[in-house]
Amino acid sequence: CFGFEMNQLIKKENPAPSDNISYFLRGYNYLSDQTSRHHVHPISVHIPNGLLPVSVIFIVLAMLFHFNPLAQAAFYNMRVVLMAMPIVLVSGYTDWKNRYKGKLSYRFVIKMICGSVVLLSSLVLVIWQIIDPAVMEGTSMTRWGFLSLCFLMLAAAVMAGYQGGKLVFKGK
Repeated sequence: CFGFEMNQLIKKENPAPSDNISYFLRGYNYLSDQTSRHHVHPISVHIPNGLLPVSVIFIVLAMLFHFNPLAQAAFYNMRVVLMAMPIVLVSGYTDWKNRYKGKLSYRFVIKMICGSVVLLSSLVLVIWQIIDPAVMEGTSMTRWGFLSLCFLMLAAAVMAGYQGGKLVFKGK
């Protein structure tokens, strides 16, 4: 019900200036247009897709060689991924609505699920490491669960990127 009403409000051609919600909608439409026009999603998605493989490599090396500085670097990279994910998801949603007219295909469903997995995994991993800073040490009983979640997150990011590439480079 609410989504239908909101869609009808957004489609107003020239809302009356006295209508308070029209200022919100005009601002929303402007930001939505600028987000798509300036390619915020393709740009912002490179942050997690660049940092996640590095983080996972650092985590594996930190566990293998018991080298804490790599674990710390991975932790900071993971925090940057966590901070970037809301921008990635909101700009992806905006592009889907603007460029693809909100058409829900299996590729978009996969991308939405994978994006959610990356966001939730990075949140859990950051909180996990805050609660248990020694999680990547050889003596930690939970290190394999931590590493498994890292690989799940990396696989979700790769799958989302692959599906995005299929959308952008159709038939290539």
